[in-house]
Amino acid sequence: MSKELKIRDNELREVKHGGFNEPRKSKRDYRKVISEKQEVAIAKALGGRVTKGSKHGDVETTTNSGQHELLIEAKTVIGNKEIKIKREYLEKIAREASVKGKEPAFVFGFSEPILGTSQYWLAIPISFASEVLFKDKL
Repeated sequence: MSKELKIRDNELREVKHGGFNEPRKSKRDYRKVISEKQEVAIAKALGGRVTKGSKHGDVETTTNSGQHELLIEAKTVIGNKEIKIKREYLEKIAREASVKGKEPAFVFGFSEPILGTSQYWLAIPISFASEVLFKDKL
């Protein structure tokens, strides 16, 4: 086992058990740590910021022009090969984004903490994708 993998394994053990001398944390606390890491990674990748609380999206992006700003809802699964995307997630973020004058986005991810890997995918409305990505072809 490589030194890097051992370090990650120890970090994971520390996260899962609340440190070596602290009582074991619940599964919910562990998921929260993974979720927070996902939000930070998304904010960094998209030049946004993590929002406080989860009531109004998880990550928010801003631009100097005020165009194409996103309000992002993020979900992750740990160690699973599939994720359920509920319509209510998409409707909720669409409502909240509309109120804030932003575009809705939904990021879902698959996390393998022991391997130290995560893979994230971005879902946006087709109308927004066509406006931003394919505006030259319209």
